[in-house]
Parts: sequence; C-alpha cells; structure tokens
Amino acid sequence: MSSSLNPSLSLRSRSEFIIITSIVLLAVLVLQIINKRFWMHDFEVYYQAARAFAGGRQVYGQAFGLESGFYKYSPFALFLFLPLSLLPFGFAKVLFFLLISCATITSVLFCSKLLNVGRGNPLTFSNGILYLLLGIISSQVFRELHLGNINMLLLLLLLIILELILSGKQSAAGLLFSIVLFIKPHFIILLPLFFLRKYYTCLWVMLAGLVIGVLLTVMVSGVDGAIMLHKQWLLTMQIHNQSLLLAQDTIYSWLYRIMFHFIAPEASVFAKALPLLIIIAAAAIFGWFVVSNIRTERKLPQPDLQKHSFVTEFMLLTALVPNLVLTDSEHFLLSAPVILLLLGIIRQKRVSPWFSGLTVLAILLYGMNIHDLVGAAFSGWLTQNGILGFGNLMLISLTIFWFRKHEITVNKKAAII
Repeated sequence: MSSSLNPSLSLRSRSEFIIITSIVLLAVLVLQIINKRFWMHDFEVYYQAARAFAGGRQVYGQAFGLESGFYKYSPFALFLFLPLSLLPFGFAKVLFFLLISCATITSVLFCSKLLNVGRGNPLTFSNGILYLLLGIISSQVFRELHLGNINMLLLLLLLIILELILSGKQSAAGLLFSIVLFIKPHFIILLPLFFLRKYYTCLWVMLAGLVIGVLLTVMVSGVDGAIMLHKQWLLTMQIHNQSLLLAQDTIYSWLYRIMFHFIAPEASVFAKALPLLIIIAAAAIFGWFVVSNIRTERKLPQPDLQKHSFVTEFMLLTALVPNLVLTDSEHFLLSAPVILLLLGIIRQKRVSPWFSGLTVLAILLYGMNIHDLVGAAFSGWLTQNGILGFGNLMLISLTIFWFRKHEITVNKKAAII
C-alpha cells in the first residue's frame, strides 16, 4: 500500500488530534450518562430487531423503543447487529458509542489522506483544519452519538472501499460494498460511477456478495421466511420514502416549493413524477461530469489524474445521497470529505474571493443549526426550510465547479509546459 493511502504513516503527527478528539468524545459519553440522556434510540432499534430476529419474532412493522422506532434495514444487516444484541443493552450502548467515536476520528484521518491521492499540488490539512471540520459537523456528530446511528461507520466503510479500489483490490472492495448496500441501498448511486470507470471486478464481486447475503438469510430463516422478510423490508422502504416532496432537505422538496407548488398540487401526476425527473437530471449532470473528466484524462500525460478524479467523483456522489432520500440531519455527515476538501482549497489561497465567500456561506448554511446556539425558534425555521440540504447542495456544486475550472485547467497547463 502506498504511503499516500496509509493513514498510519502520519499517526505521530496526528497524535494530538487523536488524543484531544478522543477526550472530547469520551466527555460527551460521560455527560450523556450523568444527565440521563444516554438514550441511543436508533441503536436500540438495531439491538432489539436483532434480538427479535434471533428469537424468531416479528422484525418489520414493529416499533422498538419509540413509536417511530421501526427497523428499516435489510434482513442481512441483522447479522451485523447480532453480536452486540448478545450483550446487556447498557454495555452494548457504550460499546457502540465507542465504535462510532473511533469511526469518526478514523474517517477524518482517511479523508485527509485520500484527498491528496493523485494530486500534483497536495493540499495541507493541519490539525487545526481537522478541528475546524469537526466544529462544522459538530451538530450532526452529536446527533449521531446521541441517537446511536451508523452514518460514520458507513462513511468509514465507503472510504475503505475507495482505498481498496485505488490500491487495485477490487474484489475486496466489491465484497465490502455489498455489505454497505445491505445496510443502505441508497449507495447504489455509486454503481454508474464504477461502471464508467470500468471497475467491473468490483461490480461482479458486489453482485456475488449480494447473492451470498440473501442465501445466508435463506439458510437461517428458510426459503419462505427469507422471502417474507425481504417483502416486508421492501414494503418498509416504500412506506418510508413515499413523502419525498415533504422531506425539507431533498432536492425534490426545494424545487417543488420554489418552482412548482403553485401550478402542481402534491397529488398531481407531475408532482408524483418530479422525484424521478430530478434523479434523471442529476444522473445526466453527473454523468457529464465523469465523462468529461475521463476525456480530459485521455488527453493529458499525468498517470495519477484518473485516481484524483475518481476520489473527487466518489466523494461527491456520497455527499449527494442525503439530498436524494428521506433522511435525518445526521446523514449529512457523508459530506464531511467534501467539506474538508473545500477547506483545504481555501487554505491554499489560490481561489477567487467570490468562491471563498460562497464556500463560507455554504458551510454556514450546512453547520449553523446548533439548537442551543441559535435558539429553538430559529433552529426550527432552519429545519423546516431545509437550509442544511441547500447548504449541502451548494458545497457539492462549488466542488464540481472548482474541479472543472481549476483542477483540470491546472493539469492542462502542466501538460503544455
């Protein structure tokens, strides 16, 4: 494995960041316990669903913990939570909190390395920049820890998949990707990118992994039981995503509220078709972005430009997921790599003032909704109007613009020289 991909090579220089961040996260754990707020309602759903599965009881359509605590992941994902479900709930909560904390720290370190893969002019990510990133995403990180969600674990898995592909280990990447899809099928958004980049081995192994996962469920629950579980899962997913226009942070909601709600009632055919039309448009735009990058790479002699482009494309698609599905604010943690990239770009001071200004604005829109800081009324307004989602779209758009107008231009000039 090359040094540019191995975060352990820089652990000594990152020791201060690791220690201080660990202390802060442990303090959050202690304070949550002291204040009797160590609830982790989302983890309770995974925990109780796994116990129900092991005991042959109802998994889907059953509220675990809160009235809204329905299990929404695949039957295979239950196997991942089974080991923790064997432990007492209090101990399992602490262990899962520590797993999320470790994933948070490790993901930030991975990002700081992967963003420089194939880059001719490396970005400098000081510990101060990493602290700033954590400050920006602090609201989402706190909700992740408080609820016991799995977004940081998923982000870490996705970054490992990216590293494996860059290292030429497509089979391992494909197998790991199949596990990610069993947890969150939304990441199917990455499949066209893998196809355009001709990572066919990864795709075939991913498909084989999905088949193996389904067969494992069949072996445990029987054919009829597995079919019933998968039907119930698909129905749960369908019910969960049936109100996309009302999900404030999605692209659909933004465009519908701004442009179409005057002329197309929510029950109209056009309103119901709008999410599909937007997905097609987004796919076309991003397809153009990737194809344009591939054509540029063929014309330039830099051998690592393809890796650099792929890293950016991968992280942008990952960041786009929360804008396309009905989800909670902590899922926008998937945008952490994009935010770190933009922070590194601004630190270089090689961008125009207007770009820096828009980036700062986008970051504010993304991270300003800290309830105790802005107050309940303003926090509610920010939530109801999808300001987090709009800020995330700004971050993605600015990154695409910068990559095509700056990164590609710089590489072209270097090729001419």
